Amino acid sequence: MKGINQKRNSVEVLITTVNCNDYIRLLNKMNIQTDAMIGNQTSYNKIDKFNYNSLNIATYAFNERVLD
Repeated sequence: MKGINQKRNSVEVLITTVNCNDYIRLLNKMNIQTDAMIGNQTSYNKIDKFNYNSLNIATYAFNERVLD
């Protein structure tokens, strides 16, 4: 089956964080070597996508609190 994403056997990592303001530093520190989604609990709302070392990174920053 051919689709938009032609990668086979790929893994995407889900990362959650609180008030992260430097995604590149986080990715370097975690030694991420595959596509990733970052959920960030912040004081603002923003969704963004960028490439990091030829990897697809999606970031989701939301001003929502699960636990206070």
